[in-house]
Amino acid sequence: MLTSNFYFYRNYSQNTQPNNLKPKPLKVSVIGAGSWGTAISKIIATNVIKYPELFDDQIILYVRNENLRLVIEKTRINIMYLRQAKLPMNIKPVSKLDEAASKSDILIFAIPHEYIQHVCCNITTSCLQDSNKDIFGISLIKGLHIDSTGNLVLTSQVIERMLKIPVGVLSGANVALDVANEQFTEATLSPPSTTESKDNILKCLFQNDYFRVSICRDKPTVEICGALKNVISCGAGIIDGLGLGVNTKAATIRCGIYEAIKFTQLFHPQYQVSTFLENCGIADVIASSFGGRNRKVFEAFVKNKKSLTELENELLMGQKLQGPNTAKVVCQLLRYKKILDQFPLFSIIHNICEGQTEPSSIIDTLRKFS
Repeated sequence: MLTSNFYFYRNYSQNTQPNNLKPKPLKVSVIGAGSWGTAISKIIATNVIKYPELFDDQIILYVRNENLRLVIEKTRINIMYLRQAKLPMNIKPVSKLDEAASKSDILIFAIPHEYIQHVCCNITTSCLQDSNKDIFGISLIKGLHIDSTGNLVLTSQVIERMLKIPVGVLSGANVALDVANEQFTEATLSPPSTTESKDNILKCLFQNDYFRVSICRDKPTVEICGALKNVISCGAGIIDGLGLGVNTKAATIRCGIYEAIKFTQLFHPQYQVSTFLENCGIADVIASSFGGRNRKVFEAFVKNKKSLTELENELLMGQKLQGPNTAKVVCQLLRYKKILDQFPLFSIIHNICEGQTEPSSIIDTLRKFS
């Protein structure tokens, strides 16, 4: 249950403003107008109106495509990625990154993970260097990165290092269309610091009657879970494409979760296994394995014998397929540590993505899984 607005106001004021000054309402920008960025913008735009002492009543939505920006501005509908959602009038679409960043105290990133470095490069750091601002970010992005020395880098870390701002994570079983249709949904939030100073502010920003947010301090695990579920859901799609039933899919999900926990333990030894019981963990794997884009494309991949690129273009309407790229990074990390053979499911899914083995070979892997 949320505490009073006075608590939020007092708490934030003590951390950001001199005692004799009233804090200015926080300005929020969403970077990315895909299906998820659009759906979360709808929630945020409604919430900022509820808390005028906390937030500016206008939300900035960065839309890369100028033609789409104009359509959204005129019709309040994202015709390319989420036609089902009518956007509130207090969402202002812009096509200039610096405009979105310079007018924001809270930057919410909702783009494919492979584009995050390019986006950060195109946000000039000068527009963030305002000594009167306590700027921070929240990443809704599900993907992993690898540096030149073979080490794991999380998307939140990429943003923090490039923009010099603290970054939190919001992740969970969040199919954008269901959220846009206001079906009950949960998500896991890891704020950008270990203190509680921003917890309630962020709950006010994201939570409503149909979108429930829980706080989890184990940020690396939350983020790793969000990425690895994309790999597991590829495996689920392969099972569907082979025409097999829920028993086999359940076995695939079980083995995938096992390897996800093992992977997390390896790269984040301080992980909490309880984080996998949050919505960002097992729940996200289940939702993605039955209703996600990776599952959908990989079912078609097995049945139609078309390339993943062709199917991505045909089936996802401009959205990006996250699983194959994540599987590649995962296997690169494991190969660098010379333990790839300890992750047979992740390995076989990657090999299927690369066309190095037949999709049916996943069954042999499941049979031998221990």
